[in-house]
Amino acid sequence: MAEDENTPTPKARRKRHRRQERSLLGTHLFRDTRTGVLWWRRTCPRTGERLKKSTGTKVLEYALRKAEEFNDELEREAVGIKSYDGWTRELAPLVDEWFADQRAQDRPPQEAWLRQKERFTRKALEDLRLRRAADLTDVGAIDRRLKALKKPDATLRRRYQDPIKQFAAWLAENGRYLEHDPL
Repeated sequence: MAEDENTPTPKARRKRHRRQERSLLGTHLFRDTRTGVLWWRRTCPRTGERLKKSTGTKVLEYALRKAEEFNDELEREAVGIKSYDGWTRELAPLVDEWFADQRAQDRPPQEAWLRQKERFTRKALEDLRLRRAADLTDVGAIDRRLKALKKPDATLRRRYQDPIKQFAAWLAENGRYLEHDPL
């Protein structure tokens, strides 16, 4: 019986009471327990989806500024104001919409001219490797790719630069897809 009393028994583990930071109440922020980074959480009023974004900082003051930006972005999306999502759009489907819009005008241009311009625009997007609207903002890369084609200046202007410039202007017209004309 004496042996039972001397056997070591593991200590009972104390359960830690999970404390919540009082300074985070009402801010829609919570701290990741592993890293200490503050995260912003909200529910989208339009879709009901739970949104979660990292503020990328452990400092509450900086996280509150970032959370304010996230809140503003969420409010803009909720009321239908465009955000930077327009810059991530694929350009190829928008070319179809551009030419459908031109054909639907009161006095549309000649069909042969539209087909030629559509062909030039698609070839320019393909040759210059312009996939998304954000690619239009890198004018230096577009210029390098144009020079790499080694074609006469008039051809580059007429078949590449003019159609792309007109297409970009249409994308930004009245805030249709972009906030401003990238070219």
